Amino acid sequence: MEKLFAFLYSLRKAMFFWIKPKTIESEAANFEGNELPKLYVFYQTSLIDRLILSFYCFEHSTPVPLTPLRRLRYAGQASSLSLTKPGFWKAGGMQARDILTNVLGKVKATGIELVPVGIYWGQDPGLKSGVVKSKMMKSSLQFGWFRRMVQFILRSRHGFIHIEKPLILTGDGSLGSIDKAVAYTVEVLEQRFQKQQHRVLGETIYSHQELTDWMLEKSGLNELVKEDDSAREKARIYIKELAARHRYRSIMLLRTVVTYVFGKMFTTMQVEGVEQVRRAVDAGSQLVFVGAHRSHFDYMIVNYLLHENGLPTPHTAAGKNLDFFPVGNILRGGGAFYIRRKFGADRLYNAVFSNYIRYLVEHGHILSFFPEGGRSRTGLLLKPKLGMLTEILKALPMAKKPVVFVPFYISYEKVLESDTYRKELGGAKKASESLTQIRKTIKRLSSCGHVYLRFGEPITHRSEGDAGRAGFAQELMSGVNRIVTPTAAALLALSWIALGRRNVDTESLKNVYTALYQYLADAGYSYLPGIGAFESALGQGLELAHWHTRDGGVGILPQAESNAIYISRSVLHLFLPAIQSELEGLGICYNHLRDQSQILQMAEGKSPVFALSIKEKGAIVNFAYEALKDR
Repeated sequence: MEKLFAFLYSLRKAMFFWIKPKTIESEAANFEGNELPKLYVFYQTSLIDRLILSFYCFEHSTPVPLTPLRRLRYAGQASSLSLTKPGFWKAGGMQARDILTNVLGKVKATGIELVPVGIYWGQDPGLKSGVVKSKMMKSSLQFGWFRRMVQFILRSRHGFIHIEKPLILTGDGSLGSIDKAVAYTVEVLEQRFQKQQHRVLGETIYSHQELTDWMLEKSGLNELVKEDDSAREKARIYIKELAARHRYRSIMLLRTVVTYVFGKMFTTMQVEGVEQVRRAVDAGSQLVFVGAHRSHFDYMIVNYLLHENGLPTPHTAAGKNLDFFPVGNILRGGGAFYIRRKFGADRLYNAVFSNYIRYLVEHGHILSFFPEGGRSRTGLLLKPKLGMLTEILKALPMAKKPVVFVPFYISYEKVLESDTYRKELGGAKKASESLTQIRKTIKRLSSCGHVYLRFGEPITHRSEGDAGRAGFAQELMSGVNRIVTPTAAALLALSWIALGRRNVDTESLKNVYTALYQYLADAGYSYLPGIGAFESALGQGLELAHWHTRDGGVGILPQAESNAIYISRSVLHLFLPAIQSELEGLGICYNHLRDQSQILQMAEGKSPVFALSIKEKGAIVNFAYEALKDR
């Protein structure tokens, strides 16, 4: 077996031409500088899994697990162990304790480093209905060799290697006898693997029939329909209209399409803060993602980047306007559920919606929604609407786990809809979403530069009542606004606005841009990706066809002006602290996280107060006023 393993290991380059696993390392995983022998622990493993781990160790210059367990005793050596013995259809009996006891007996003076490793082929949580296909394809750790082989064959290009924080097992008596120390360590490892599997796969997906039966028989909806057949049938229609049909095959179809589209659109896609999302899941929390809505691409970007970072995709609240053939069904399969813009006096629809949210919360499913209720046409954060949030908060007492709200913000360098937003603000009628509109969007797809997704610290709900809900909604929006990513494109646009929106000399633009950047750096703003060098920022703007250099100056092309104004407003609030005293002098209630609309209203007609030299630090006042007044 070891000779076969060594031969296959020599073929690693050929195998990796097809196999493309991604590595997800715990932020606490650290393999450097440890002078102990290593034992990589799987919950359940196969020859392929051992090979993949060996390739990972080789590439990262850590000890490769080629040492037989019976010889493992010195630093620099490594081996692997499975907590369970795989059978044909299910895992066999435990034998890891005896092996660990024997290994520890040889190294009890120094101890051994245990590194939990999970390898997943796909992220299918499976269906609650007990069909063979669901059981065969669910991406579980606890499967026999045949099902793991099927997973590998069909999903070898979508694998994840999860490396967890190591454990140090010693025989020094701190945990009692060797047998007690091993028993305790195995229990800890099993808990780690359970958390890891839940973090990767999420909750088992419900079937539509199961959902319908629960809502009609076990929820508060039952009181409205139990003696009225027509109301019962109407409720079924509403459930079908509203509910997601979360399916892994739909997620993989979307992933294929979105990977191609985003590859054409974006230079890079960067995500920040994903580790704190993992920590929240590992802590046993149920997640509700809350974000700012800037583009129709928001839904896809969040779900795509969560999926690509080895996390489950959420159920996402979307407007009924997106439920058109065939896009509606595809997005529904990826986790979208569609809400009417207005419920009116339809008591039954209200009840269906309320109980559907209760079902998702009660059964532990991850949610995602945009409190603004629609895309911001101005680039500024809008006042939150309380409908969706209220239903989630009402369902919290039924949740089996603590629920935390995770703010996120997607920062674009180019928002494709910015021209449309300008026209709508000018009085044009909003065009309905349709296949025709999608075709037009595809035709004008072009490079949109970089896109940044950033997650904030989880927020826990504490207050009650209507006033408490409104205050909590505002707290969530403040959390969202706090994590905006100031892009180079946004700072350039803000600098251009401050200089009067005209052809400006390069040196003046550079000075203002540098002042903005320096202000953020001095204020301790830690996440400034791709910002710093003015020349590279301008070069990127020229490459994206946003800027021009002619007549001895620098300016924004007419077709890019709407986008420049839009993205500049997304970072505007970061600079408002610099003008706090000026705003207070106008009698404006200062809150740089949420009161942008009030600042606009109060500042109208007061431009003389903001007439400061651009060279002065207080010139940021100009940036704020100029961007806000054209909202």
